[in-house]
Amino acid sequence: MKEHEIDSFRQQASLESAGSSSDAILDNFIKEIAKKITDQVNLIDIGCGQGTLLQKVNHICPNASLTGADFTNFKNTPFNFIQHDCNQNFTDSFSNYDIVVASEVIEHLENPRHFLRELSRITKSGGHILLSTPNPESLTSLISFTLRGYHSAFGGKSYPAHITAVAPYDLKNMINEISDLELTEIKFIQNGRMPGLSLHWRQIFPFLKGKRFSDNYMAVISKK
Repeated sequence: MKEHEIDSFRQQASLESAGSSSDAILDNFIKEIAKKITDQVNLIDIGCGQGTLLQKVNHICPNASLTGADFTNFKNTPFNFIQHDCNQNFTDSFSNYDIVVASEVIEHLENPRHFLRELSRITKSGGHILLSTPNPESLTSLISFTLRGYHSAFGGKSYPAHITAVAPYDLKNMINEISDLELTEIKFIQNGRMPGLSLHWRQIFPFLKGKRFSDNYMAVISKK
């Protein structure tokens, strides 16, 4: 696949997904944001799509300063918007933010370390970065890797939209490499699907939780 074909595929994938995350992922972000938000908070959603998360944040904190950024300009978001390819350096259009959200973005990028450094650069001292990505350590993903050679969400129709699987262990190391960032918590989102089925583990076994039964995880990161 040639470079221009890859860019076209990613553009199409972005349009089809509208930059949206599942309700389970969004709910986890909103719960975490609600713990940290203040009336004068300056928040940016990297990979905002059509602004679903920003709308929810606006509902709980109407006076917050909200910005969205995305590879695709969906043209109908009511919030301040920056069109940006996160494989590149963040431009001067980005400010210093109290909260930086990157829901299901890092797996689309060629260099996750570069992305984390850029997130750190646009986060205020004392601010927070909230980041989520597919969990390659889930039981479903491990089975997929064993049988098919690729992690769940990183093969078939997912490629080349999803190109970089980042395990929690790898993400911790990446964060530790950046002196002004500190990993506060890893949260495993309880949305794990059973292998080969549309059913979720917790629909049948509600006591199952943790990384083996989670399709995605969230990192809560502090800026020193």
